[in-house]
Amino acid sequence: MGLYKQYFRITQHALGIKRTENGRDGIPLQMLISQPISHGHLSVIIIGLFTLAMGIILSSIPWLDYIILKNLKLREGSLSFQYWQKPGVIRLTKVYIFNVTNPEGFLKQGEKPKLQEVGPFVYREDMEKVNIKFHDNGTVSYQHKKILKFVPELSVDRNHKITVPNIPLLTFSSQTNIWGSLIQKAISFIFRSETPFVNVTADELVFGYDDKFVMLAHKLYPKNKKPPPKMGLLITRNGTLPEVHNVYTGVTGMNEFGLLANLNGNSTLPYWKDPPCNQLNASEDIEFDLYTSADNMFESVDKYPDHKCYCPGNEYCPPKGLQNISPCQYDAPVYLSFPHYLDADPKLLEQVEGLTPQRENHQSYFKIQPKLGVPIEGKIRIQLNLRVEQSPFITAVKDFRSMIFPVMWLEEGIDDLTPPIRRWIYLATTFAEVGGPLITYGCIFFGSCLIVGAFVNAYKSVVFTKKTIEIGMKNLRRRSSLLIASSNRFISRRETYTLLDYQDIDADGDV
Repeated sequence: MGLYKQYFRITQHALGIKRTENGRDGIPLQMLISQPISHGHLSVIIIGLFTLAMGIILSSIPWLDYIILKNLKLREGSLSFQYWQKPGVIRLTKVYIFNVTNPEGFLKQGEKPKLQEVGPFVYREDMEKVNIKFHDNGTVSYQHKKILKFVPELSVDRNHKITVPNIPLLTFSSQTNIWGSLIQKAISFIFRSETPFVNVTADELVFGYDDKFVMLAHKLYPKNKKPPPKMGLLITRNGTLPEVHNVYTGVTGMNEFGLLANLNGNSTLPYWKDPPCNQLNASEDIEFDLYTSADNMFESVDKYPDHKCYCPGNEYCPPKGLQNISPCQYDAPVYLSFPHYLDADPKLLEQVEGLTPQRENHQSYFKIQPKLGVPIEGKIRIQLNLRVEQSPFITAVKDFRSMIFPVMWLEEGIDDLTPPIRRWIYLATTFAEVGGPLITYGCIFFGSCLIVGAFVNAYKSVVFTKKTIEIGMKNLRRRSSLLIASSNRFISRRETYTLLDYQDIDADGDV
């Protein structure tokens, strides 16, 4: 280190660098700036400054959230649009039908109906959105196209005959109670060969079988209430659905993203007159938040008066656990509930045998990714029930007591996402939480290192140039020569003197 310091001082003298006021050696800043900078050094400094500035800017703005929201908004070409238009997830519809094992005992002997759950009958739902049209107000219109395909490996035999209520006959007979006994007796004579129960397969009950009442209604009902030509509980759900949905895309604000703006051009549901029954509150459907059905979803009017709009005037208001959807079912008295009357009025369970509600198997739920608001798993579980009013003047059904009769329940949903969607959610959430700060502070660190390295390199290039090294070497050689010459003079001067013997000197000091 001593030799290096000596060489460094010699180099300073060669460059004409003076000591600083505090006595320490240094290189003036103006000298560093005045030195010519190579293109390579200049490129490194520019890249370092740019990287450092980018890191500082990124650390002060939520840039990752901006990228995620940009792709989350529904617009042509966005990442979310691809998955929204054709999700590609495996969506299953599972149907469970209640087989009546004692139809004669129920009709003739006053027994409770004994129900045997048969299923599941599993259908894979291939779904895509068609007739898509974006609007300037930040919404998009479309129709659902659904194709249900039977999955035999997950199902029981769909050709197995099941005994279920004759829904068209019981619907018609219940509606005739307001017509008087004379008309009912005439109707009874016309339909004397009908029975209150029918034996059908699962496929027939789900996708349709021939029935004279349904065919007659199809011909006579007005267009807005015309039922399909066959009797099938899910017959209208296969193919392109007639409803035109209009939802918010998020372009004008994420607070309404995915919510329904209107249905068939109407901002309210046409089936009920008053809110909240006619309001459009629906939406399109790792870490997650769990959402279940609201506690007051099927609450009775007595405890939740807002539900009175489902049974206006003198209409029948059901007990807790039921909701009237007859306006959506061509005026057939169909009521929704949770499967097996989960959370319903206990009196409903007392009317039948064979139902055992279990929350883990019969509750609806959604698992929502909280940051993106994207459903990653969900199950909708709903039971269809028929409200029957006894018609004593119609012979075919006179023994069918007034009651809410369970027919079937179904489960719709997804168990898992496709790998591309799961990767996208992972990148937008788990990876972003680690990768975002890593990229931001990595830019700051890398840019700082480049700038510091460039100035250190420039400092060395000023001190240790070829010219300064040559001057320093010359000064070293010159000083070495001077040192050697001085040593030689000292040695030669010693050689000119001889020591005299004391005896050669007289008393006066002369030799």
